[in-house]
Amino acid sequence: MRPASKVCLLLTVLYALMIFYLSSLSDPKVPGVGLKLVEHLIRSMQHSDYLVVFAPFYPLLKKPDKVLHILLYFGFGILLFLTLKGTGKTQGMALVLAFFLGVLYGASDEFHQMFVAGRTASAMDLTADAAGVLLAQALALAVYMLTTVYSYIYARFRSV
Repeated sequence: MRPASKVCLLLTVLYALMIFYLSSLSDPKVPGVGLKLVEHLIRSMQHSDYLVVFAPFYPLLKKPDKVLHILLYFGFGILLFLTLKGTGKTQGMALVLAFFLGVLYGASDEFHQMFVAGRTASAMDLTADAAGVLLAQALALAVYMLTTVYSYIYARFRSV
């Protein structure tokens, strides 16, 4: 395992522990500035001429805390992907494994919350967690595709 892979693994484990810690808090304090920013963005979308573009995100308008779940698990999904890719997995295998491991961790996190006073397990939270991991894998795939196309074009022009 390369040193960079070890760093990714360490960061992924620390990130998972942070998620576990946040889930173990009975009354987690959401950063007021972050939540206010998310609420402002959502209100702006509601009064936008481009609301139809944001239609798939309509449930987030009603539950802005789900945006925080998506962002939290987006970061986790990126770290999972980088860790798995660093272990020598193929691009496709790393994407699939990162998605399933991220969703499995999200499910275990919701299960864990059933035993924390003042917290409940929620299918909507798990859905938001899965969406965050899925968005991370979509970004990783898009970056891979763009770099592949760029490499191909660069090689073609270089040989001319």
